[in-house]
Amino acid sequence: MTDQNKLTDLKKSAKQLARGSRIAHHEALDAIAVACGQSHWNSLTSAFENGWRPSKENETAVRALLEGGAEGQIPLDSEETHRGEIDGHPYELTLGFDYVLLGENGWCIHLGHAPSEPPTIEKYKACPIDDPAILGRALSIAKEAADRVRARISSDWPRRSTKPDAQGRVVHPLWENKELASQWFCLHCDAAISGKQLAENMWHCPECSATPIDIFSSPFWKEAS
Repeated sequence: MTDQNKLTDLKKSAKQLARGSRIAHHEALDAIAVACGQSHWNSLTSAFENGWRPSKENETAVRALLEGGAEGQIPLDSEETHRGEIDGHPYELTLGFDYVLLGENGWCIHLGHAPSEPPTIEKYKACPIDDPAILGRALSIAKEAADRVRARISSDWPRRSTKPDAQGRVVHPLWENKELASQWFCLHCDAAISGKQLAENMWHCPECSATPIDIFSSPFWKEAS
């Protein structure tokens, strides 16, 4: 790999991070630079011009940043399972394509794809999450895992789906036509939704949590009637 390719790869990593984390591109560039031991992106490019090159450790740090930490990201077609404890109480954490499950015998917490959708908490008998402190920690673990799942999904979406332009316009992450619109409509509940709201809510309706396949740039079902 040439030296120029190394810099290009860092730029590509920044674009991937911006999509996955839904942050501004310049913020992603700075984050990549910090992972490489530089204070910010301009510092990195200046160092590059003066002969600095990313080390193997730097490259590992960048990969960890893209993967959301040591536990990494899950492939879209598989599940990832972890075991852990909260104050000595065991739990199993499962990360799927668009959901997170955390629980043990007698209790379960479920988080879906939409950030606006509240967690579902199920209890079948007296269990550790009857303690509000343990429940709070369990919810924090589940929400952090859900953020990793959402970052993995949005990293595969077009940048313009997760970051509205100056006019608040976004493109649908699933439809092939790349129409820019600042207002969208939910087929399920007829809600009118801004592009900013959709980008922040993983393209789920903030009113009814309908999935992205129910979101359109015009309410054609009303026009037909």
